[in-house]
Amino acid sequence: MTRAKEELIMTGTDRSLSSKLERWRTGRTEGRQLPFTLLSGAGSYLDWILMAAGAVPQEHFEMIKVQPETLVGEEVTRQMERKMAKEDLLELDAGYTYDEEMKKELGIFLCLPL
Repeated sequence: MTRAKEELIMTGTDRSLSSKLERWRTGRTEGRQLPFTLLSGAGSYLDWILMAAGAVPQEHFEMIKVQPETLVGEEVTRQMERKMAKEDLLELDAGYTYDEEMKKELGIFLCLPL
């Protein structure tokens, strides 16, 4: 984490997030210190954050659930686009002039002494 001035975005993942949310929701103690027995039951940093969520005003705490399938689909699409772009570049004929004007402009820069 960094020193957030206006907003702090934290990410976490858990296989059984729904059950943990329900479990820690029952253990919330608004405005009071969390007991050691509750804190010691945490299995991860995410558990501590979920436990403390009751002490944060609801308008300052927002949890967004993202399905892994969505992220995987987006990543596959991104990788396919990159692969196609790379293949397109590799198929270009380096000896062919695609744009005569650009060749002239580049020729000026290539002829300049260093």
